Amino acid sequence: MIKALITYRLLALLVAVCLLISGCSVNPVTGEQEISWIDEEWERKTGQQFFGVQQQAGGGLYKNDPDLSLYVQSVGQRIVPHSRRSTLPYEFVVLNDSTPNAWALPGGKIAVNRGLLLALTNEAELAAVLAHEIVHADARHSAQSQELGSIISLGQVLASELLSNAGYSHQAIQQGIAYGGLLGQTRYGRSRELEADLYGMKYMSAAGYDPSAAVSLQKTFVALSKDSKSNSFSRLFASHPPSQERVNTNQRTSKNLPRSGELGEQRYHQELLQLQKIQPAFVFSDQAKVAISDKKYRQAIKLADQAIAIAPSESEFYEVKGAAQIKLDRPSEALASLNKAVALNNHYYSPILRRGMLQFDLKAFTLAEKDLLASVKLAPSQIAFLTLADIAQQRDNCPAAKRYYRQALNASQHNRASINQRLSELNQRC
Repeated sequence: MIKALITYRLLALLVAVCLLISGCSVNPVTGEQEISWIDEEWERKTGQQFFGVQQQAGGGLYKNDPDLSLYVQSVGQRIVPHSRRSTLPYEFVVLNDSTPNAWALPGGKIAVNRGLLLALTNEAELAAVLAHEIVHADARHSAQSQELGSIISLGQVLASELLSNAGYSHQAIQQGIAYGGLLGQTRYGRSRELEADLYGMKYMSAAGYDPSAAVSLQKTFVALSKDSKSNSFSRLFASHPPSQERVNTNQRTSKNLPRSGELGEQRYHQELLQLQKIQPAFVFSDQAKVAISDKKYRQAIKLADQAIAIAPSESEFYEVKGAAQIKLDRPSEALASLNKAVALNNHYYSPILRRGMLQFDLKAFTLAEKDLLASVKLAPSQIAFLTLADIAQQRDNCPAAKRYYRQALNASQHNRASINQRLSELNQRC
Protein backbone atom coordinates (compact mmCIF):
# COMPACT_ATOMS: atom_id res chain seq x y z
CA MET A 1 0.00 0.00 0.00
CA ILE A 2 2.78 2.42 0.98
CA LYS A 3 4.80 1.51 -2.13
CA ALA A 4 1.77 2.13 -4.33
CA LEU A 5 1.20 5.50 -2.67
CA ILE A 6 4.82 6.53 -3.29
CA THR A 7 4.57 5.41 -6.93
CA TYR A 8 1.37 7.40 -7.38
CA ARG A 9 2.96 10.49 -5.81
CA LEU A 10 5.99 10.25 -8.11
CA LEU A 11 3.71 9.82 -11.11
CA ALA A 12 1.71 12.88 -10.11
CA LEU A 13 4.89 14.92 -9.77
CA LEU A 14 6.15 13.74 -13.15
CA VAL A 15 2.86 14.70 -14.77
CA ALA A 16 3.02 18.15 -13.16
CA VAL A 17 6.58 18.72 -14.40
CA CYS A 18 5.62 17.59 -17.92
CA LEU A 19 2.62 19.91 -17.99
CA LEU A 20 4.78 22.86 -16.95
CA ILE A 21 7.46 22.12 -19.52
CA SER A 22 4.94 21.54 -22.32
CA GLY A 23 3.76 25.16 -22.41
CA CYS A 24 5.78 27.00 -25.08
CA SER A 25 5.63 30.29 -26.95
CA VAL A 26 7.86 32.64 -28.95
CA ASN A 27 9.80 35.19 -26.92
CA PRO A 28 8.66 38.65 -28.14
CA VAL A 29 12.22 40.02 -28.08
CA THR A 30 14.48 37.16 -29.17
CA GLY A 31 11.99 35.33 -31.41
CA GLU A 32 13.09 32.04 -29.83
CA GLN A 33 10.85 29.27 -28.55
CA GLU A 34 10.67 29.16 -24.75
CA ILE A 35 8.73 27.51 -21.96
CA SER A 36 5.81 29.79 -21.17
CA TRP A 37 2.49 29.53 -19.42
CA ILE A 38 2.27 32.92 -17.67
CA ASP A 39 0.35 35.45 -19.75
CA GLU A 40 0.74 39.20 -20.15
CA GLU A 41 -2.19 39.88 -17.87
CA TRP A 42 -0.24 38.29 -15.01
CA GLU A 43 2.73 40.56 -15.79
CA ARG A 44 0.58 43.69 -15.79
CA LYS A 45 -1.26 42.80 -12.59
CA THR A 46 1.89 41.69 -10.76
CA GLY A 47 3.81 44.82 -11.70
CA GLN A 48 0.95 47.07 -10.66
CA GLN A 49 0.40 45.17 -7.41
CA PHE A 50 3.99 45.33 -6.19
CA PHE A 51 5.27 48.59 -7.70
CA GLY A 52 4.10 50.80 -4.85
CA VAL A 53 5.42 48.51 -2.10
CA GLN A 54 8.76 48.11 -3.88
CA GLN A 55 9.07 51.89 -4.09
CA GLN A 56 8.46 52.13 -0.35
CA ALA A 57 11.09 49.46 0.29
CA GLY A 58 13.52 51.41 -1.88
CA GLY A 59 13.36 54.69 0.03
CA GLY A 60 10.19 56.10 -1.48
CA LEU A 61 9.92 58.48 -4.41
CA TYR A 62 12.56 61.20 -4.69
CA LYS A 63 10.45 64.33 -4.28
CA ASN A 64 13.09 67.01 -3.75
CA ASP A 65 13.43 67.61 -7.49
CA PRO A 66 10.24 66.74 -9.44
CA ASP A 67 11.86 67.91 -12.69
CA LEU A 68 14.52 65.19 -12.34
CA SER A 69 11.83 62.51 -12.25
CA LEU A 70 10.16 64.02 -15.31
CA TYR A 71 13.52 64.00 -17.09
CA VAL A 72 14.13 60.31 -16.37
CA GLN A 73 10.59 59.54 -17.53
CA SER A 74 11.22 61.42 -20.79
CA VAL A 75 14.37 59.39 -21.51
CA GLY A 76 12.55 56.15 -20.78
CA GLN A 77 9.55 57.06 -22.92
CA ARG A 78 11.89 57.95 -25.78
CA ILE A 79 13.11 54.34 -25.78
CA VAL A 80 9.76 52.57 -25.24
CA PRO A 81 8.48 52.90 -28.86
CA HIS A 82 11.51 50.88 -30.00
CA SER A 83 10.76 47.95 -27.67
CA ARG A 84 8.95 44.84 -28.92
CA ARG A 85 6.04 45.30 -26.52
CA SER A 86 5.68 49.05 -26.50
CA THR A 87 2.03 48.74 -25.39
CA LEU A 88 3.03 47.60 -21.90
CA PRO A 89 2.15 50.25 -19.26
CA TYR A 90 5.74 51.46 -18.77
CA GLU A 91 6.44 53.71 -15.79
CA PHE A 92 9.74 55.22 -14.70
CA VAL A 93 10.40 56.58 -11.21
CA VAL A 94 13.38 57.92 -9.25
CA LEU A 95 13.79 56.55 -5.73
CA ASN A 96 15.32 58.39 -2.79
CA ASP A 97 18.15 55.94 -2.16
CA SER A 98 21.90 56.57 -2.28
CA THR A 99 22.61 53.03 -3.47
CA PRO A 100 23.47 53.00 -7.19
CA ASN A 101 20.80 50.62 -8.42
CA ALA A 102 17.92 50.17 -10.87
CA TRP A 103 15.30 47.46 -11.23
CA ALA A 104 12.29 46.40 -13.27
CA LEU A 105 9.07 44.63 -12.34
CA PRO A 106 6.83 42.73 -14.77
CA GLY A 107 4.66 44.89 -16.97
CA GLY A 108 7.26 47.65 -17.42
CA LYS A 109 7.48 49.14 -13.91
CA ILE A 110 11.02 50.57 -13.69
CA ALA A 111 12.85 52.39 -10.90
CA VAL A 112 16.23 54.15 -10.79
CA ASN A 113 17.87 55.18 -7.55
CA ARG A 114 19.10 58.71 -6.96
CA GLY A 115 22.53 57.21 -6.24
CA LEU A 116 22.81 55.62 -9.66
CA LEU A 117 22.02 58.88 -11.44
CA LEU A 118 25.03 60.44 -9.74
CA ALA A 119 27.27 57.61 -10.95
CA LEU A 120 26.42 58.24 -14.63
CA THR A 121 28.17 60.78 -16.86
CA ASN A 122 25.72 61.41 -19.69
CA GLU A 123 22.16 60.87 -20.91
CA ALA A 124 23.18 57.99 -23.16
CA GLU A 125 24.40 56.04 -20.11
CA LEU A 126 21.03 56.69 -18.47
CA ALA A 127 19.41 55.46 -21.69
CA ALA A 128 21.57 52.32 -21.48
CA VAL A 129 20.35 51.67 -17.92
CA LEU A 130 16.69 52.23 -18.80
CA ALA A 131 16.87 50.27 -22.06
CA HIS A 132 18.44 47.36 -20.16
CA GLU A 133 15.55 47.41 -17.66
CA ILE A 134 12.99 47.78 -20.47
CA VAL A 135 14.33 44.56 -22.01
CA HIS A 136 13.92 42.75 -18.69
CA ALA A 137 10.21 43.62 -18.86
CA ASP A 138 9.91 43.30 -22.64
CA ALA A 139 11.51 39.84 -22.80
CA ARG A 140 9.43 38.47 -19.90
CA HIS A 141 12.45 37.90 -17.67
CA SER A 142 10.44 38.14 -14.45
CA ALA A 143 7.84 35.76 -15.84
CA GLN A 144 10.63 33.42 -16.92
CA SER A 145 12.02 33.47 -13.38
CA GLN A 146 8.60 32.58 -12.03
CA GLU A 147 8.26 29.75 -14.53
CA LEU A 148 11.79 28.47 -13.90
CA GLY A 149 11.20 28.65 -10.16
CA SER A 150 8.09 26.48 -10.52
CA ILE A 151 10.01 23.88 -12.52
CA ILE A 152 12.95 23.91 -10.10
CA SER A 153 10.63 23.57 -7.10
CA LEU A 154 8.80 20.61 -8.63
CA GLY A 155 12.07 19.11 -9.77
CA GLN A 156 13.50 19.43 -6.25
CA VAL A 157 10.51 17.67 -4.75
CA LEU A 158 10.74 14.95 -7.40
CA ALA A 159 14.50 14.56 -6.84
CA SER A 160 13.93 14.34 -3.11
CA GLU A 161 11.38 11.55 -3.58
CA LEU A 162 13.63 9.59 -5.94
CA LEU A 163 16.79 9.98 -3.84
CA SER A 164 14.96 9.16 -0.62
CA ASN A 165 13.72 5.91 -2.13
CA ALA A 166 17.28 5.16 -3.29
CA GLY A 167 18.57 5.39 0.29
CA TYR A 168 20.44 8.74 0.29
CA SER A 169 20.59 10.70 3.56
CA HIS A 170 18.27 13.67 4.10
CA GLN A 171 21.26 16.04 4.50
CA ALA A 172 22.84 14.91 1.24
CA ILE A 173 19.53 15.35 -0.56
CA GLN A 174 19.03 18.90 0.72
CA GLN A 175 22.61 19.94 -0.13
CA GLY A 176 22.40 18.52 -3.63
CA ILE A 177 19.06 20.17 -4.30
CA ALA A 178 20.21 23.53 -2.94
CA TYR A 179 23.40 23.58 -5.00
CA GLY A 180 21.64 22.38 -8.14
CA GLY A 181 18.93 25.02 -7.89
CA LEU A 182 21.44 27.78 -7.22
CA LEU A 183 23.59 26.76 -10.21
CA GLY A 184 20.60 26.73 -12.56
CA GLN A 185 19.37 30.13 -11.42
CA THR A 186 22.86 31.69 -11.61
CA ARG A 187 23.39 30.58 -15.20
CA TYR A 188 19.93 31.79 -16.13
CA GLY A 189 20.67 35.19 -14.56
CA ARG A 190 23.87 35.68 -16.56
CA SER A 191 22.12 34.86 -19.81
CA ARG A 192 19.34 37.34 -19.08
CA GLU A 193 21.84 40.10 -18.30
CA LEU A 194 23.65 39.55 -21.61
CA GLU A 195 20.30 39.46 -23.41
CA ALA A 196 19.22 42.72 -21.75
CA ASP A 197 22.54 44.32 -22.72
CA LEU A 198 22.27 43.21 -26.35
CA TYR A 199 18.70 44.27 -27.04
CA GLY A 200 18.97 47.27 -24.74
CA MET A 201 21.79 48.59 -26.93
CA LYS A 202 19.64 48.03 -30.01
CA TYR A 203 16.74 49.89 -28.40
CA MET A 204 18.83 52.87 -27.29
CA SER A 205 20.52 53.08 -30.68
CA ALA A 206 17.15 53.09 -32.44
CA ALA A 207 16.08 55.90 -30.08
CA GLY A 208 19.04 58.01 -31.24
CA TYR A 209 21.62 57.36 -28.52
CA ASP A 210 25.25 56.36 -28.97
CA PRO A 211 25.40 52.64 -28.01
CA SER A 212 29.03 53.03 -26.90
CA ALA A 213 27.59 54.48 -23.68
CA ALA A 214 26.59 50.93 -22.72
CA VAL A 215 30.27 50.00 -22.99
CA SER A 216 31.50 52.90 -20.85
CA LEU A 217 28.75 52.12 -18.33
CA GLN A 218 29.93 48.53 -17.90
CA LYS A 219 33.58 49.62 -17.73
CA THR A 220 32.68 51.95 -14.89
CA PHE A 221 30.85 49.19 -13.04
CA VAL A 222 33.72 46.72 -13.49
CA ALA A 223 36.19 49.28 -12.14
CA LEU A 224 33.94 50.07 -9.18
CA SER A 225 33.44 46.39 -8.40
CA LYS A 226 37.22 46.06 -8.00
CA ASP A 227 37.58 49.31 -6.07
CA SER A 228 37.68 49.49 -2.28
CA LYS A 229 34.50 51.58 -2.37
CA SER A 230 32.52 48.92 -4.19
CA ASN A 231 30.51 47.99 -1.08
CA SER A 232 28.19 50.89 -1.85
CA PHE A 233 27.43 49.17 -5.15
CA SER A 234 26.72 45.77 -3.63
CA ARG A 235 22.98 45.79 -4.40
CA LEU A 236 23.56 46.78 -8.01
CA PHE A 237 26.24 44.15 -8.47
CA ALA A 238 24.07 41.50 -6.83
CA SER A 239 21.24 42.00 -9.33
CA HIS A 240 23.33 43.19 -12.29
CA PRO A 241 26.78 41.59 -11.90
CA PRO A 242 29.42 43.42 -13.98
CA SER A 243 32.09 41.48 -15.78
CA GLN A 244 34.74 41.90 -18.44
CA GLU A 245 32.66 39.48 -20.50
CA ARG A 246 29.82 42.02 -20.57
CA VAL A 247 32.24 44.81 -21.52
CA ASN A 248 33.70 42.75 -24.38
CA THR A 249 30.27 41.63 -25.59
CA ASN A 250 28.95 45.19 -25.54
CA GLN A 251 31.99 46.38 -27.49
CA ARG A 252 31.28 43.81 -30.22
CA THR A 253 27.61 44.78 -30.29
CA SER A 254 28.47 48.47 -30.50
CA LYS A 255 30.59 47.93 -33.63
CA ASN A 256 27.52 46.62 -35.46
CA LEU A 257 25.28 49.55 -34.51
CA PRO A 258 25.21 53.13 -35.84
CA ARG A 259 27.58 55.43 -33.93
CA SER A 260 25.82 58.63 -35.02
CA GLY A 261 23.70 58.77 -31.88
CA GLU A 262 24.09 61.39 -29.16
CA LEU A 263 25.64 61.17 -25.71
CA GLY A 264 23.77 64.13 -24.24
CA GLU A 265 26.51 65.13 -21.79
CA GLN A 266 25.56 68.79 -21.46
CA ARG A 267 21.84 68.09 -21.08
CA TYR A 268 22.49 65.42 -18.47
CA HIS A 269 24.76 67.73 -16.48
CA GLN A 270 22.10 70.44 -16.57
CA GLU A 271 19.34 68.11 -15.36
CA LEU A 272 21.52 66.80 -12.52
CA LEU A 273 22.60 70.23 -11.26
CA GLN A 274 20.18 70.41 -8.34
CA LEU A 275 20.83 66.85 -7.21
CA GLN A 276 24.58 67.39 -7.41
CA LYS A 277 24.20 70.61 -5.47
CA ILE A 278 22.51 68.93 -2.50
CA GLN A 279 24.42 65.64 -2.74
CA PRO A 280 26.68 66.65 0.20
CA ALA A 281 23.53 66.72 2.35
CA PHE A 282 22.78 63.09 1.51
CA VAL A 283 26.39 62.22 2.34
CA PHE A 284 25.89 63.78 5.79
CA SER A 285 22.60 61.88 6.16
CA ASP A 286 24.20 58.55 5.22
CA GLN A 287 27.00 59.25 7.71
CA ALA A 288 24.37 60.03 10.36
CA LYS A 289 22.73 56.65 9.76
CA VAL A 290 26.08 54.95 10.27
CA ALA A 291 26.62 56.98 13.43
CA ILE A 292 23.24 55.79 14.77
CA SER A 293 24.17 52.17 14.07
CA ASP A 294 27.44 52.83 15.95
CA LYS A 295 25.45 54.35 18.86
CA LYS A 296 26.99 57.78 18.30
CA TYR A 297 23.69 59.58 18.61
CA ARG A 298 24.90 63.12 19.29
CA GLN A 299 27.19 62.92 16.29
CA ALA A 300 24.26 61.70 14.20
CA ILE A 301 22.20 64.75 15.22
CA LYS A 302 25.03 67.09 14.24
CA LEU A 303 25.35 65.39 10.85
CA ALA A 304 21.59 65.53 10.31
CA ASP A 305 21.61 69.24 11.12
CA GLN A 306 24.36 69.77 8.54
CA ALA A 307 22.22 67.97 5.99
CA ILE A 308 19.18 70.08 6.91
CA ALA A 309 21.21 73.29 6.53
CA ILE A 310 21.93 72.34 2.90
CA ALA A 311 18.49 70.97 1.96
CA PRO A 312 15.83 71.97 4.52
CA SER A 313 13.00 70.56 2.37
CA GLU A 314 14.23 66.94 2.46
CA SER A 315 12.11 64.75 4.74
CA GLU A 316 14.78 62.08 5.23
CA PHE A 317 17.09 64.36 7.22
CA TYR A 318 14.46 65.16 9.85
CA GLU A 319 13.61 61.49 10.23
CA VAL A 320 17.27 60.62 10.77
CA LYS A 321 17.53 63.39 13.36
CA GLY A 322 14.36 62.15 15.07
CA ALA A 323 15.69 58.59 15.17
CA ALA A 324 18.83 59.78 16.99
CA GLN A 325 16.80 61.92 19.40
CA ILE A 326 14.67 58.89 20.29
CA LYS A 327 17.83 56.98 21.18
CA LEU A 328 18.90 59.84 23.45
CA ASP A 329 15.49 59.73 25.16
CA ARG A 330 14.42 63.16 23.94
CA PRO A 331 10.83 62.31 22.94
CA SER A 332 9.50 65.87 22.57
CA GLU A 333 12.40 66.87 20.30
CA ALA A 334 12.09 63.61 18.35
CA LEU A 335 8.36 64.19 17.89
CA ALA A 336 9.02 67.67 16.49
CA SER A 337 11.57 66.26 14.03
CA LEU A 338 9.26 63.46 12.91
CA ASN A 339 6.32 65.83 12.55
CA LYS A 340 8.47 67.85 10.15
CA ALA A 341 9.53 64.71 8.27
CA VAL A 342 5.93 63.58 7.78
CA ALA A 343 4.79 67.09 6.81
CA LEU A 344 7.42 67.17 4.06
CA ASN A 345 6.59 63.70 2.75
CA ASN A 346 3.44 61.92 3.89
CA HIS A 347 3.69 59.42 1.03
CA TYR A 348 6.62 57.50 2.53
CA TYR A 349 5.87 54.98 5.24
CA SER A 350 9.08 55.19 7.28
CA PRO A 351 8.69 58.54 9.13
CA ILE A 352 4.99 57.81 9.70
CA LEU A 353 5.81 54.40 11.17
CA ARG A 354 8.60 55.82 13.33
CA ARG A 355 6.31 58.54 14.67
CA GLY A 356 3.61 55.96 15.38
CA MET A 357 6.06 53.86 17.37
CA LEU A 358 7.11 56.92 19.35
CA GLN A 359 3.48 57.82 20.07
CA PHE A 360 2.95 54.26 21.32
CA ASP A 361 5.92 54.57 23.69
CA LEU A 362 4.40 57.83 24.94
CA LYS A 363 1.10 55.94 25.50
CA ALA A 364 -0.71 58.20 23.02
CA PHE A 365 -2.47 55.14 21.65
CA THR A 366 -5.04 56.89 19.47
CA LEU A 367 -2.36 58.93 17.68
CA ALA A 368 -0.12 55.88 17.43
CA GLU A 369 -2.91 53.80 15.90
CA LYS A 370 -3.62 56.50 13.31
CA ASP A 371 0.03 56.62 12.21
CA LEU A 372 0.50 52.85 12.22
CA LEU A 373 -2.59 52.30 10.10
CA ALA A 374 -1.40 54.99 7.68
CA SER A 375 2.02 53.34 7.44
CA VAL A 376 0.70 49.85 6.64
CA LYS A 377 -1.43 51.26 3.82
CA LEU A 378 1.84 52.32 2.19
CA ALA A 379 3.98 49.35 3.24
CA PRO A 380 2.70 46.51 5.45
CA SER A 381 5.35 45.93 8.13
CA GLN A 382 5.41 43.33 10.85
CA ILE A 383 6.39 45.78 13.59
CA ALA A 384 3.41 48.01 12.77
CA PHE A 385 0.94 45.11 12.96
CA LEU A 386 2.47 43.84 16.21
CA THR A 387 2.19 47.30 17.77
CA LEU A 388 -1.40 47.61 16.56
CA ALA A 389 -2.06 44.25 18.23
CA ASP A 390 -0.60 45.63 21.47
CA ILE A 391 -2.88 48.67 21.24
CA ALA A 392 -5.89 46.44 20.61
CA GLN A 393 -5.02 44.38 23.71
CA GLN A 394 -4.67 47.56 25.75
CA ARG A 395 -8.30 48.20 24.80
CA ASP A 396 -9.36 44.58 25.46
CA ASN A 397 -10.25 44.24 21.79
CA CYS A 398 -9.35 40.58 21.26
CA PRO A 399 -10.78 40.20 17.70
CA ALA A 400 -8.69 43.15 16.47
CA ALA A 401 -5.56 41.89 18.23
CA LYS A 402 -5.96 38.45 16.65
CA ARG A 403 -6.44 40.04 13.23
CA TYR A 404 -3.28 42.13 13.59
CA TYR A 405 -1.25 39.10 14.71
CA ARG A 406 -2.37 37.22 11.60
CA GLN A 407 -1.44 40.21 9.45
CA ALA A 408 1.96 40.32 11.16
CA LEU A 409 2.49 36.68 10.16
CA ASN A 410 1.64 37.52 6.55
CA ALA A 411 3.89 40.58 6.50
CA SER A 412 7.16 38.74 7.14
CA GLN A 413 8.68 35.32 7.71
CA HIS A 414 10.54 36.59 10.78
CA ASN A 415 9.48 35.90 14.39
CA ARG A 416 6.79 33.47 13.31
CA ALA A 417 7.22 31.17 16.32
CA SER A 418 6.99 34.08 18.75
CA ILE A 419 3.92 35.56 17.04
CA ASN A 420 2.18 32.20 16.88
CA GLN A 421 2.86 31.80 20.59
CA ARG A 422 1.29 35.19 21.33
CA LEU A 423 -1.69 34.35 19.14
CA SER A 424 -2.12 31.01 20.89
CA GLU A 425 -2.04 32.65 24.33
CA LEU A 426 -4.55 35.25 23.17
CA ASN A 427 -6.87 32.51 21.86
CA GLN A 428 -6.77 30.85 25.26
CA ARG A 429 -7.65 34.09 27.06
CA CYS A 430 -10.47 35.22 24.79
